[in-house]
Amino acid sequence: MNGRGNTIKNARYSAIYGDRIAIGCSLCMSGDKSVVFVTGLCREKCYYCPVSSERIRNDVFFVNERKVSNIDEAISEIARSGSNSASITGGDPLERLERTISVIEALKSSFGSSFHVHLYTNGILSRKDVLKALEKVGLDEIRFHPTREQTLKKIEEAKKFTTIKVGAEVPAIPGKADELVRLAEFLDKIGADFLNINELEASESNFNSLMMRGFVISHNGKSIEVSASTAIAAMKLALKKGLKIPIHFCPASFKDSIQTKNRFLKTIYSDRKVYEKATREGTVLYGVLLEYNPEEAEKCIKDGLLYKCGNSLCFHPDDIKYLKRYNLGCKGEIVEAHPTKDRFVINREEVQL
Repeated sequence: MNGRGNTIKNARYSAIYGDRIAIGCSLCMSGDKSVVFVTGLCREKCYYCPVSSERIRNDVFFVNERKVSNIDEAISEIARSGSNSASITGGDPLERLERTISVIEALKSSFGSSFHVHLYTNGILSRKDVLKALEKVGLDEIRFHPTREQTLKKIEEAKKFTTIKVGAEVPAIPGKADELVRLAEFLDKIGADFLNINELEASESNFNSLMMRGFVISHNGKSIEVSASTAIAAMKLALKKGLKIPIHFCPASFKDSIQTKNRFLKTIYSDRKVYEKATREGTVLYGVLLEYNPEEAEKCIKDGLLYKCGNSLCFHPDDIKYLKRYNLGCKGEIVEAHPTKDRFVINREEVQL
């Protein structure tokens, strides 16, 4: 690939400069990647950090939406999700290097060497021995968020001394297109593999800090105005300069509308209960009896129309017409939930049976 052949292509929900994007990004888009949050500890205090108050600067361990207490639980959740890749994030995963290495080892051991793993770090704790340890256990891709000038040397070390795919991932701060281009020029010079630019995300945890600095929340309530145009301006400057480094811009809305939705759809395929119905939006629907005639309910169970789920009796939403033929004499409800392990409920609708 050469700079003269590059263009800026508008893909659905993103923009791409160059002829490729990081493998980790393509897997994320398809919903094939689980998010392993190994710790909320971090030595930086970036005012724009969107990590939730439950996680930020706390030594907690999550896989996707589930809090886990050990690596076995983490592996179980990833298997339940049907993922074939994972991102290791935080906080800074290098703050808990031993845990991070153990997670990568377990992922590769459980799902095979082709299971793709990328890691996100501010690079403060990156050293040659750390990079070599990550390479040894099979880390495929590392993404640096250079918050300090000296981190640039860490990126160069990673590219020079390992076979790991190396790049940077940063938010687009409104009006800072020139800084993004300088980073792109550096990455281009050292032969790095990619630059990811994220739309500046607004969240409950960073809202006050962003408002204090005069930023404006966009109409979708998830991002900061002008952040997207700043990223596109930087990409246009990279094109003008003929840079070779591939650049991918990821909007904040992509996380919920595409990435999480696709991951949920994949999870449903892997973990749908017999009484659940999948929706196009990545949720599940199922029915629950609120009260019932025990004798008639037992008949429904034997006929395969009711299922014991914990202390409740559940049914497939499409079976309501069949259940009405029985003398259940009760009400039920159709529940809509995310396909998390605990089936996080987002809506309930009462039905008569």
